[in-house]
Amino acid sequence: MSHYTELSPQEKGKILAYMENFNLAQIARKMERDLTTICKFIDKYKKTGKTENLPCSEWPSALNDNEKDALINEVTKN
Repeated sequence: MSHYTELSPQEKGKILAYMENFNLAQIARKMERDLTTICKFIDKYKKTGKTENLPCSEWPSALNDNEKDALINEVTKN
């Protein structure tokens, strides 16, 4: 896999269901996902009991709210 995509809620549910009958390598093959992805998800699930992803951190904004408003006003002027 060249590009990582987050596990969807459906994929997470499948992984948890597959854990009943399959080992991690078998789950990875069935899901067509990297074994590391499966392991990391299961480790996180066992530690937190949750399947939700944490929000990604974002770059701080280059403009504050007042600067954004001023820019919008300038651009939308006739």
